[in-house]
Amino acid sequence: MSEENSGLLEFFRKIGNTVLGLKKLPRRLKDLKEETLQRARSPERKVPSYLRNFFRQRHAGWPEYVILKIQITIVLLFGFTAVTVLIKDFWLIFGSILFLLSLYAALLTKFQLKAGFKLDYPAYRSFVGICVGLAWGAVLLLNYPMPAFGEELLKTVLPIAIVLVGAVLSFAGFRAKYGRDHTYGIVQEVKNGKTKVRTRYDLRSNTKQGVYFVDSFVPVEKNDVVKVRVDRSTLGLRGSTVRAITEKAPERKETLV
Repeated sequence: MSEENSGLLEFFRKIGNTVLGLKKLPRRLKDLKEETLQRARSPERKVPSYLRNFFRQRHAGWPEYVILKIQITIVLLFGFTAVTVLIKDFWLIFGSILFLLSLYAALLTKFQLKAGFKLDYPAYRSFVGICVGLAWGAVLLLNYPMPAFGEELLKTVLPIAIVLVGAVLSFAGFRAKYGRDHTYGIVQEVKNGKTKVRTRYDLRSNTKQGVYFVDSFVPVEKNDVVKVRVDRSTLGLRGSTVRAITEKAPERKETLV
């Protein structure tokens, strides 16, 4: 076979492989989609290496890393909300950023907060939803004031008042529904009448992660999962104070270990 014929056959062979490959394309796209969704549903539960020492020193782990990402996202969301309200000429740009931040917060909530805080997930979902709702509500009310009121002062003050009252009522409702006066922890050590207990971040009791030395009203041993009473501040502006172990809570082991 001549070199010219051999090259021609090779050319048609490549065309045939390409056509066959196109037939498999929908299947490959489907596999890629499923793989992407699977990664989102089951995120790698590791703190990035450059942050591990920082988190380890603060007795924090992957759930607290997810909380940090959510907190940064919410701060940016409120920051761009203020910018969007103050600089109306760039609504398209800042509105797009707000949308992306809201979408990112929703994805973090759906896939990572749910994995990190299984039993208390509804509370975390509601909190993020309140923050996103307040941000978009503020943008709409402050950028598009109600036309029914003729006085300029009233048109300016009323939307701000509605946003502030809405924020107060939303967080008060959240606190009433999901707030609690206890958290959960793992006993690290029992010594000299005091119990060393490690807790994780807990939005519902407004408790930071950490290691605390507390009294215990029940006999406990190392590695026991326990319920810990906390004193909540009146307005919830500062963290709660960890007080004492009140009972064992083995049902919470999966979320703390």
